[in-house]
Amino acid sequence: MLRTFERALRRSELPVAYTEGFNPRPKLWFAAPIGVGVTGEAEMSAFDLTLPVNSEDIAERLAAVMPQAFPVRGAWPIPQMGSPFGANVVNRMRIMLEPPVGVTAENLQNAIDVLMAQTEIEIERESKNSLKKINIRPRIARLELEQVADRAATMLADLVQTNEFGVRPNELAESLARVLPGVGMLAAHRIEVRESKDTQSSKKGGDTVCPKR
Repeated sequence: MLRTFERALRRSELPVAYTEGFNPRPKLWFAAPIGVGVTGEAEMSAFDLTLPVNSEDIAERLAAVMPQAFPVRGAWPIPQMGSPFGANVVNRMRIMLEPPVGVTAENLQNAIDVLMAQTEIEIERESKNSLKKINIRPRIARLELEQVADRAATMLADLVQTNEFGVRPNELAESLARVLPGVGMLAAHRIEVRESKDTQSSKKGGDTVCPKR
């Protein structure tokens, strides 16, 4: 992804700012890279420009040189102030579940309601030589059942991710399984990433581009 974007920036002939040194690289950042095993169709990146360029022109010039697998959805300016770019984002995930035999849509919805009613949802993560307990409930902004069909179900989740940590789809599925034993995760797909309302700023002044995969 990084190399693809760097090549597209060069081919677009946009006035992109580069780092100094023997191997100059575009000043380019990505927000909230998706984890291993998770697919996605929306990635958000930012880069510095040395001259002002209209956002529509940026999107058009990049779209003309990006591979077909990476269509550009749009571009917009971001201010030169505040916290680092991508430091506080919301990932919208579509999570596919395998419910136990005999479980209905009503059963799944009740389990989701019970989970979201909790003030604490504790998980464990490995931290060097120890296990660290983390409450992920404040990072789950939204969780709803989307559909149930045969032996599969999907739910939509808005998961807040910061520089400290973000909720992983498998952790959410495992937490749901504590309420409804037997539920397992089949797959996870990010359909949107956006900056949280609490953070509307970037690492440096520039333009944000969101290519769709």
